[in-house]
Amino acid sequence: VIQADSWYDWAALIAIEPSKRENYVDQIRKQTKLGAVGLLITFAYPQEQMQGPPYALHDDDVTLLFSDGFELECLEKIDLEDDKDRNLTNVSSSIFKIRRINWTKIHPNIFSLYDEWQYQDNQNPRAANL
Repeated sequence: VIQADSWYDWAALIAIEPSKRENYVDQIRKQTKLGAVGLLITFAYPQEQMQGPPYALHDDDVTLLFSDGFELECLEKIDLEDDKDRNLTNVSSSIFKIRRINWTKIHPNIFSLYDEWQYQDNQNPRAANL
């Protein structure tokens, strides 16, 4: 199994049908090390104005998709005037820094010992208590 330290997504998630995006995020979760950092660039517009791909990916979608096992930071949000020639309104793009963490919705107080063992960085104060 690949255990990447970092990842970058400029066009993959927006090419996936919204109903299948959780599978993509699960793969990122499985194939990244604890502490791995990703950079995600979104493309958002009113979905009813165009059939994808690209499919709209709004900031709220990103927050929901990456709510389990990740920390999110929106670095920038940009209005994309250039893409309005597709007859779309409110076209924007956001850049997210996404860091893999060890908490999960199912077991919020249990650490994955495998992930903790792999995590070589001292940024996690809880790792020292294992």
